[in-house]
Amino acid sequence: MADKNGSSLISRDARDRRSRKPKKPVASTFVSQAARNALDGAVIGMAHDLMLNRSLQSSTWRKSFGSDRDLTAVLGYKRPDQIKIVDFEERWRRQGTAGRAVDLLVDKTWPAKLGITGPDDEESPFKAGEDLAALDRRLRLLHQFARLDRLAMLGEFAIAIIGVAEEVPNLEAEVQKAAFNDVIYFQPYGQRFVTISDYETDLGSPRYGQPTMYRVDMLADPRSPSNRAKTKVHHSRVVHVARGGLHNDVQGTPFLLSILDDLMNLDKVVGGTAEMFWQSAARALIASIETGAELTAPQEQALHDDLVKWYHQLVRVLTVQGVKIEALPVNTPDPTGIVRVLEDLIAARTGIPRRIFFGSERGELASSQDRETFAELIDSRRSEYAEPLIVRGTIDRLQQWGALAEGEYDPVWPSSLRLSELDQSEVWAKNARALKDSSVAGDPGEIAEREERRVRIGLPEE
Repeated sequence: MADKNGSSLISRDARDRRSRKPKKPVASTFVSQAARNALDGAVIGMAHDLMLNRSLQSSTWRKSFGSDRDLTAVLGYKRPDQIKIVDFEERWRRQGTAGRAVDLLVDKTWPAKLGITGPDDEESPFKAGEDLAALDRRLRLLHQFARLDRLAMLGEFAIAIIGVAEEVPNLEAEVQKAAFNDVIYFQPYGQRFVTISDYETDLGSPRYGQPTMYRVDMLADPRSPSNRAKTKVHHSRVVHVARGGLHNDVQGTPFLLSILDDLMNLDKVVGGTAEMFWQSAARALIASIETGAELTAPQEQALHDDLVKWYHQLVRVLTVQGVKIEALPVNTPDPTGIVRVLEDLIAARTGIPRRIFFGSERGELASSQDRETFAELIDSRRSEYAEPLIVRGTIDRLQQWGALAEGEYDPVWPSSLRLSELDQSEVWAKNARALKDSSVAGDPGEIAEREERRVRIGLPEE
């Protein structure tokens, strides 16, 4: 077997074995890299139903005393080979803390409007009516950006397909050129509906190791059969987003993975305490058959039915004869301290200040330091993730097609720190005092005119 340059892809040992032995089925021969890339994405470890980190199945990091104590099994956590992508989406849907962690970051990252300027605050290179604002009005682009961000957080990656009006639609073909008005949709898809089927294997290509072809369930309906046929989509039509990648930029880390065990612990503590409160209301009972009494089969069944109603329906009536009923004492623990510890762990791992994440039991507002810390987190998220992968990933693609005018540009994000009226007035007062103190005779007019002074202080325009 040879590659396109004619070089052999079969080892010498393999050729020697073939010369000594009769020819066997293909299963005994080596498979070329090109053939491997043609296989389904699951074979190369990128399928949507991939169980995370299969290589960790035999990990010993949670085992102690040799292998006698397996904390993963003892504490009821999922092993890496048991975790599926759909688990994170279901937690986001059903568990308030998980949903809050994802939605808080996504909602604060994406503003209602996003400005675009040229370098050094020059005029935007895009034409009026053919710019990001026009696309946002037509495609709800910022809303779709937020959806793409949320889906990427709930999986190892997510993609968005940029739809192009064509005479003969063929998503498998590369897009070479498209006009602004030819861009007709921007549709995000989560990993559970996407399979990467081919990768760039040319070592001389700048896209080496990147996907070249995807298979996408275009309907993205969780209620539909999972074996429904998928559509091939060329990478030139796709914006690929993966956050927190360790070994590559194609496959990231689900946001909820690092707090998954803490979320499960929270389920156990809160759910277990709720069940104990229920059991306290029902009271544990001991039913003892009195000496000399005999129960018929119908009587035993009736007692059983009454006890089931007692525990699960809180029916407070028992009809018994020849049976002594005793209630056991109950002791319901206070979960507040344990819940607080778990909340602190979750807040620490996500980087969200606790009082912003969970609020305060005393109704206190988050401190200015909390707000500033959270604003720094959002600014970092915008500059290192949202802007380069999603905003620029989309605009650069449209510029390659000619749908947007070429030229350098800079996204302009609104401030992530929203001050209260009181805090804002204090900032203005401090700026005004600083301007006054910097003048010779305490007259700010010596330094700047009225309008310039207002700008330096930070006051809004009159």
